[in-house]
Amino acid sequence: MEHHEKHSPSSFPMKSRCPVYEAGPAGDAANRGTAMHDALAQMLGAEPTLNLFTLNDNDVEEVEWAYKHIQDSISKTWPLEVETKLSYYDAKMREIYFGHGDAINGPNLYDLKTGEQHVYWHQMAAYALALMNERAYKSVEVHLLFSRFRKVKSYTITKEQAEPAILDIIARSEDPNAKPTPNEYCGWCKKQPICPAVKERVNAISIYNDWKLESYNPLEIAKDVNQLTKAIHLSRLMKKWVDAISDITKDHEEIPGFEWKEVSGRKSLTSNSSIFLLIGKAITDRGGKMELDQFLDQCTLSIGGLEKFVKKSLDISAKEAKEIVASSCKEFIKKSESYRKLTEVN
Repeated sequence: MEHHEKHSPSSFPMKSRCPVYEAGPAGDAANRGTAMHDALAQMLGAEPTLNLFTLNDNDVEEVEWAYKHIQDSISKTWPLEVETKLSYYDAKMREIYFGHGDAINGPNLYDLKTGEQHVYWHQMAAYALALMNERAYKSVEVHLLFSRFRKVKSYTITKEQAEPAILDIIARSEDPNAKPTPNEYCGWCKKQPICPAVKERVNAISIYNDWKLESYNPLEIAKDVNQLTKAIHLSRLMKKWVDAISDITKDHEEIPGFEWKEVSGRKSLTSNSSIFLLIGKAITDRGGKMELDQFLDQCTLSIGGLEKFVKKSLDISAKEAKEIVASSCKEFIKKSESYRKLTEVN
């Protein structure tokens, strides 16, 4: 019997770079992303799932932004489908891969991205190809919702574009002689610590990508922008390797040349109202006087938490609560300085 490996569309961006890529264990970022996807699905009408990862105020704001964009964009011509399974079958009706679309509205596919703005064309092509095959669409409109940046990237994928690209990835990943290819996803790969292509670390990656530097001295690199480009690519890949090594050290109690030291966790306070009463009693018991305004000056509030409080108190929409906080407290709202972030040009 011929064996066909099951593929998840979420792995296609990685497998397009390296055919032997295999996803490693989920970290905090992945758990956060799962929780945000679950929250969005529930807002769109899906049944709640058991997720123990707690979202903070900023995460909730991101989900609410994605929800509003989807609601404002969808057409009543087609129903809104949430977390729909999408499968691709070969000519013999064997399921080759499957995944789940966050939100589908006819030939429109919405996908929430909670992290950086990577290139997700191959993943979206896998989703779109399955959707086109199931429903005989000639093309699919993809809408990537980058919630952290409040940015939407939309483009059209046709079957003529998607099919050869996805089938090529499947063929290469099923090739028993496929060779590993160093790339920007190495840090997320389960095989990374034992990967022969990463074994040579800097040299293996730099030679493959023609990123061999003439000098590794930062002062010399700074004199040539072409050398700087290579150095930036190389440093980002190596950071993923360094982070992966740091993660696997947690599984070892004894490491020659190193020792574990316990670092005390940071203390924090909860429940301002209870603390006010307890500290007030402690001060007055000792002959002092508790001033509410002075106490509140020592407390911190998050804008997201305050907006949520106003929303709940007035039973209004999140947008209305945001406007009330912005107009009422504008002289007390501080915004940190903007900064420049270097991102790769696709």
